[in-house]
Amino acid sequence: RNSSILCDQFWCDWESFCQGDGMGDADSSDDPMCYLLDASHNLAVSTLVELGKGGSGNSIIHFLKPLSSFLHFIASICANSETVHSILDSEFLPEGLISSSMAVCTVLAPLISSLNASDHHITSEE
Repeated sequence: RNSSILCDQFWCDWESFCQGDGMGDADSSDDPMCYLLDASHNLAVSTLVELGKGGSGNSIIHFLKPLSSFLHFIASICANSETVHSILDSEFLPEGLISSSMAVCTVLAPLISSLNASDHHITSEE
């Protein structure tokens, strides 16, 4: 995680992967991490679309996992601030990803606080 050598190699592989047809161009030499990043990106985009249709209260927690997983994955393959800067400046991150993730956290914070304050047992889903 965050190893300069491995991260740099991954981003080179990612560039090659993007030059192909991505998922439709299943080349056995492609790094499996590229397919994972592509799938994670697609899931984040579809989650943002669903979130845009509305969501509140307890239902909003279902949006947090795909968005946070994608952000965590991106963070784990960035070895330096230059890579982070280039990702933030690129069109790679889905529009509204960070602000939507923060909005979900904002909605969830009072819910978690109220659950912690009550004697209600918090489930793993909550």
